[in-house]
Amino acid sequence: MWVGSHPCPIWALSWLIPCPVCNPPPGSRSPCLHPDPSSRLPYLNPTWQHRLEEQKQKLCHRNELASSDRCTAALLELSDELEDRIGQGVYSVPGGYQRFLDDRQHMVERYWQVPGKGVKAEEVLQEFLQAKEAVAQSILQTDEALMEKEKEMAAERARAEAAEREQQVLKQKEAELQQKLEDQERSYQENLRQLETKLEDERKKLLEEQGKMLDQKLKEQEALLREGFREEAGRLESQIRHLQQQNEEIRKPSWIQTALGVLTDVATVMLPGFIGKAAGAVSNFVRRLF
Repeated sequence: MWVGSHPCPIWALSWLIPCPVCNPPPGSRSPCLHPDPSSRLPYLNPTWQHRLEEQKQKLCHRNELASSDRCTAALLELSDELEDRIGQGVYSVPGGYQRFLDDRQHMVERYWQVPGKGVKAEEVLQEFLQAKEAVAQSILQTDEALMEKEKEMAAERARAEAAEREQQVLKQKEAELQQKLEDQERSYQENLRQLETKLEDERKKLLEEQGKMLDQKLKEQEALLREGFREEAGRLESQIRHLQQQNEEIRKPSWIQTALGVLTDVATVMLPGFIGKAAGAVSNFVRRLF
């Protein structure tokens, strides 16, 4: 609280000193012609000067206490929101320290806008900030630890993503290889089916040709016997029996599988375009078997 309407205690108390220039008599109500109280100070005796100094010190102390109380109350009120955020863990996140500094600076700016803080405004503010420095350092350490943890987590995520991408590439390659093998298997089975069909056709043709040859040989043998050429007819008999044996072998169900097994042993059966070539070569191949 200020004394009078002026902050200077000497000015305030000097109005109690009689004007030595006008020197009005006691109880006089005559106006003083020297209204400036400071002009009276040199005329004070030592006792008055000592009392005035004591009053000045008391008033200064009261002013400082009032200023300190006013500033402290203002800071406590303004820091309530900051304290609540600290308690709620708002700053316990990566980057929380910078956010804390921004909020604290905003609080300081609001503090300087508070009127009537007095002579202790700067000192009380610095003491308040110093008292909260341990909290600020704790927030900083937490922030640094969380930032480091976040970097480690980001690096771990990057490694995991790289491993996942690599795994996806491997899976894709495996899928492509599996598809290729399945395509090859389907192509192989189709090759076999076409070869079986071709062999079946060739068996029918071969049986037909063998049948015609057998009929021809039998007719020749019969003619030779009628004409008395028994020796020549005997030689034809072995050929006739050979043709008959061939026909019996060709008619067996296992004949196609035997011929197919020989063909599939050829490595080129897996090559593209082999079916077209093999289909044209089956006839020659079958005839070479016999």
